[in-house]
Amino acid sequence: MAAPAATLVEPEIGYAMFAGAGLTGLGVCLADRILGYVRRERIHDMLVAGEVPSLASVVAEARRLGDPRHREQLAAALERALDEGRRWYEFMPASRPPSGVRHLPQHAGAIEDISTALRHDSASVRGVVMVERLMRGGYGSAIYGSEADWLRRELGRIRFELTGRS
Repeated sequence: MAAPAATLVEPEIGYAMFAGAGLTGLGVCLADRILGYVRRERIHDMLVAGEVPSLASVVAEARRLGDPRHREQLAAALERALDEGRRWYEFMPASRPPSGVRHLPQHAGAIEDISTALRHDSASVRGVVMVERLMRGGYGSAIYGSEADWLRRELGRIRFELTGRS
């Protein structure tokens, strides 16, 4: 009871308490976001490894990954990246995507097979996780910044997972 009474006498104490509460709330929100991200990454690790325990959080994430709308978004993002790679020189220099996108047209067959497979209901959750990891991060993602040889191997692995052929 002394703290609320002190704020009436000393407004600076009230300001300090308000700021402290705000910082604490911000810290809790930030910690929640970080823990959520780490949990999702561990769930993805389990799904890629083929270990799928029947925990509610794992089942919910697998359901989200298997959702046709999510798979469609991933397929569209892959196709957009391929299109940007094909048309890289048409963009004004200041608005060009990262130069790594120029490696994508040489992998057009794999990218088209992957995007087609993502649109089928038979797409494996493991394959969806692999595509999501490849595409995560916008222009900073692995698909834009990786070496051509690594990208070829990764797209081959994803294509095999989703279509059964390399």
